[in-house]
Amino acid sequence: ELSRPGYGRLLWPGKTDLRNLVDCLDSLVQIETQKAAVYPPGFERPSKGEGLNKRCEYSMEGVWPKDKKTSERLRDARSLQRFKGQLQRAADRLCARMLEYDDKAGVWRIEVNDW
Repeated sequence: ELSRPGYGRLLWPGKTDLRNLVDCLDSLVQIETQKAAVYPPGFERPSKGEGLNKRCEYSMEGVWPKDKKTSERLRDARSLQRFKGQLQRAADRLCARMLEYDDKAGVWRIEVNDW
């Protein structure tokens, strides 16, 4: 598991061999505001299922529905339900599986098969 408090975390279930990656993890994995990148441009991506290029759970923090005009956080049930639909469509576009959205904590969890 790799995390950046206030931004999110990445969890690779099972065993992951990091022996050859330890010295470059800071460059190899980037967790930013509402996005994460593994093997960004400039890094050679291993075959699917090897290294970090495998199934991963991504928990994104600070994900809230906001009013388009005021940027204030929306808390009503209708807005939250609409927002959950938007998150599901975003997961679909990413070819990811939406695991959950915690509207109290503002945490959106998805699962990707590879990076």
